[in-house]
Amino acid sequence: MYFCRRNERTFETDNRVGAAACVLRQDRHRDPYDRNGDSYSDLPKLRNLSVGVNAFVRPTQLSKLSVRYNIVNDEHRGGNNLGLQPHESNISEGASHLIHSGHLDYHIDFGHQHVEAYTALQHIRRNSYYGGIGEGTPEERIDALKAYGYTTNFTLATGALWRYHFDKLWFMPASLTVTGNFTGPMLVPHETEPPVLMKTQSFFVLNAQVSYDFHFKIQRKAADPMVQRPSEVGYNEVVLCLTAGVQNITNAYQPDLDYGVLRDAGYIYGPKQPRSLYLGFNVKI
Repeated sequence: MYFCRRNERTFETDNRVGAAACVLRQDRHRDPYDRNGDSYSDLPKLRNLSVGVNAFVRPTQLSKLSVRYNIVNDEHRGGNNLGLQPHESNISEGASHLIHSGHLDYHIDFGHQHVEAYTALQHIRRNSYYGGIGEGTPEERIDALKAYGYTTNFTLATGALWRYHFDKLWFMPASLTVTGNFTGPMLVPHETEPPVLMKTQSFFVLNAQVSYDFHFKIQRKAADPMVQRPSEVGYNEVVLCLTAGVQNITNAYQPDLDYGVLRDAGYIYGPKQPRSLYLGFNVKI
């Protein structure tokens, strides 16, 4: 059986100065599926419930405060004898997650400046079981009781953006953008022998970018020169945007990378790259 439902409720006031909110809910259920009739599931049993709230308020026409909150309760289990406790089944594989996440964002414009700030939080509680009694020997039944797992994880990320538009920087109008992002400690898997969960260090990444927009006007040719007078010929505007910047100005990087032939290449949680310079351009027609 498969069942999915989504309900939405929204209400809104003035889009310029006011508030709005949206409530979302989704349920999903699926029974286990045994393709070959051997009493072991080929597709696990699923149960998922998601509830979220999105809301914002505009204190002024130039500012906005947004809030998002989501809760997800997800469970899945496969194997056999799904009506029994996991440690009573011959094989049982499953996990349940309770995830709370929230996001707060604020931005404001004043004069030539634009400022944004955000904070994101997430808490995960995980219960798991991967094991079973196998053939049902006394030793296997004792080992089956040891296959339960439980973890919790809390993650914090916060950042800010500041952008200033210059009427003239050196030789023409330009924009300067500075961003900073902080990520707090979290639990990540480290595939050593045996595998372990590592609590990471926090890190901060600072970036800066300057951009110039060059505006050009290209005359549009008339479809029929005999009909359209020269004064009616229009122009298309083409914008060439040049950017230059520095990513990870402080050169923050993960201090405990694995090394050697048997290293865990997936054990990466820090900034994606060291200090880097970049140049770019794009054309808007």
